[in-house]
Amino acid sequence: IDLSRHLISTIDGYIMIGNTTSYGSGNNDVFVIKVDLQGNQQWSNTFGGTGTDIGRKIINCSNDGYALIGYTDSFGEGNGFNNWLIKIDESGNLIWDKTFGGDGNDRALSGCKTSDNGFILSGFSYSNSNNLSNVYIVKTDESGNVE
Repeated sequence: IDLSRHLISTIDGYIMIGNTTSYGSGNNDVFVIKVDLQGNQQWSNTFGGTGTDIGRKIINCSNDGYALIGYTDSFGEGNGFNNWLIKIDESGNLIWDKTFGGDGNDRALSGCKTSDNGFILSGFSYSNSNNLSNVYIVKTDESGNVE
C-alpha cells in the first residue's frame, strides 16, 4: 500500500509525502517522491525502520531542501510513537532527523517553517499522567534542536 498525504509544488514540479509498505525497511515507511511538471519521477526515497513510520507534511525550505513532518515508532523515546522531523536535500537525501516525545503515543500531523528558519510541529500526545490526548506543539531551530 502506497499513499500520498501531502503535496507541494516546486518551481519545476511537485513533491509528495506519504507512506509505503512496498518499499523501504519494513511495515510502513515515510515515502517522498519528486516529479517534474509532466509527472515523470525525478527521485524517490524512504525513511524508516522496522516499525511504523508515517509522513504527514512536507515543507519547502527554499534552496535548502525540504523538511518532512510525521511520526515513528521505529526511533525515539518510549514504547509508542514519537514526532519525527526529517531534513532532506534537494535530491531527497537525508541531512538530519530528530524525534520528540515521551513514553506515550506522540504524533505530529502538521507544521510549518517559522520566520527564524526553524520549525513548528503540531499534533497530539498521550505522554502525560492522565492518559488523555493533549495538543502537542514543538518549536525547533533550523537544525531541528528544541530551543
